Amino acid sequence: MHQIEYLLFNDNCNYSDVITINVFETPTADVLYMDPSCPGDENGTIEVTANNGSGEYSIFVNDELINGNAVANLPGANYTIDVVDSNGCSYSEVITLIQPGDNPVGIQGSTSIIAGDSNSYSINIDVPVNEITNIVWTDSTGTVLCQGVDCATLDFAPQEDLRLCVLVEYGDGCSTEDCIDVRVEEVRQVYIPNIFSPDDDGVNDVFLIFPNDEIVEMPLMQVYNRWGEKMFEATDIALDGTGPNWDGTFRGKKLNPGVYVYQLFVVYKDGTPETISGDLTISR
Repeated sequence: MHQIEYLLFNDNCNYSDVITINVFETPTADVLYMDPSCPGDENGTIEVTANNGSGEYSIFVNDELINGNAVANLPGANYTIDVVDSNGCSYSEVITLIQPGDNPVGIQGSTSIIAGDSNSYSINIDVPVNEITNIVWTDSTGTVLCQGVDCATLDFAPQEDLRLCVLVEYGDGCSTEDCIDVRVEEVRQVYIPNIFSPDDDGVNDVFLIFPNDEIVEMPLMQVYNRWGEKMFEATDIALDGTGPNWDGTFRGKKLNPGVYVYQLFVVYKDGTPETISGDLTISR
């Protein structure tokens, strides 16, 4: 409180008065706030405790009057805090709630694997290792393949095409997920010799195919010379090697030694057809 006294002099008449000026203390505020916990969350909070002013306080957040002294369910952003006391004195402060950035996880590893082989898959994520609380690998059926903080790497041998997923939990209840499609490729092996000697010595005298268990049908085989003329053709070739097989003749005559080309049509037990071709040498 301040007092001011003033005097007026006029034609030997004096006048005095005293004016009292009240100076009110400016309010202040203690602002406590908590950032949103995870990417995309809107669970930030602001709590305001007003001090030093007079009477009742009105608290505004971004120009909106709030009930009480706290506001919740806030996303990351800048917020202006205004405190006004009963004398109209005010305090203002700007605070920033920081929205955590996305931490997408990625699966590293091949999306194609040979049936029976094992492949290694690992996670790629921009989160400190000590903040990761759980890692869960699952396949298309929801079967858990590995779970725990030690599952950053997965060694896996799928038997069929599937979707491989990993869920990483970190921080204060945050999580991120990634999936990849893994294709299992069958190795279809057929032993086809590239040379035979049709010299009637009883050894390697015919061109003989040795299919594996994956082949259920060999409907056609053809052999051509270097000019594209067909030298031999057989249908419905037996899987046990009993033929029909080529003896190196054309129209009943023995062919000269040389390089020929074969085409073999096969059908696998899953119904997949394939044409296999290659060079074949006659040696006498």
